[in-house]
Amino acid sequence: MNEPTEYVKCQGNSDIQYNQFTQAVVQKYAYETHASGNFSVRIEKIGTTADNEHSIIKLFHEDQLVSHYNILFASWVRKLTPEAMADINTQAEKMFREEYFYGVKDCNTLSAILASVQESYFGVDPYEGVVSKAATLWYKIATSQVFHNGNKRTALLSGIIFLDINGFSLNEPNGNELYEITKKVANHQFSAKSLESYILQRLIVKTYNSIDAAKSATGWAIRMKLNIDNPEN
Repeated sequence: MNEPTEYVKCQGNSDIQYNQFTQAVVQKYAYETHASGNFSVRIEKIGTTADNEHSIIKLFHEDQLVSHYNILFASWVRKLTPEAMADINTQAEKMFREEYFYGVKDCNTLSAILASVQESYFGVDPYEGVVSKAATLWYKIATSQVFHNGNKRTALLSGIIFLDINGFSLNEPNGNELYEITKKVANHQFSAKSLESYILQRLIVKTYNSIDAAKSATGWAIRMKLNIDNPEN
């Protein structure tokens, strides 16, 4: 097999994040090839550049090398700001239904939610791993009323966009299914842990054609094709 040309990225250095990352590598291959059976991964350090350790992740299926990627490691998780959340709310309205009255209604609560999910306290991270943070953010926004309109749609998008800026996506995201789950979340019929499990089952890594593309992939303005038939607030 030739040298890998694509990059994946692992944001965060906890064991939980590493396990989610390797699971997503396996699930991407399984999803694209419909393969099943025994998988294993191996990470090999190739060398060190001025600003990054050069490593490769190799994926084995039934002990045969089937895929490999260059890895961009980062010790931090990319964060969403209140300004980004306001833009996501606008995007949620424009994607799913035109509204003329949107925006942040409760800035203090929004800031508190973002801090509680994304920040560490006294060296302790209450939500380890990108998936746990994405699910908790999704849950907390859906169960709050921090925007004038589109709270559930914004919750849905913020969770998916948080995954996106940290190197993950979902396989075949279905807008109606995701929205129905978000309605259940808003009605306290679907827990944050259940949402985390749902994400993990569908989690795949994103690939980039260069290290610069991986580094610059901060775009919360994700391009998505999600259709929701009859969105409520």
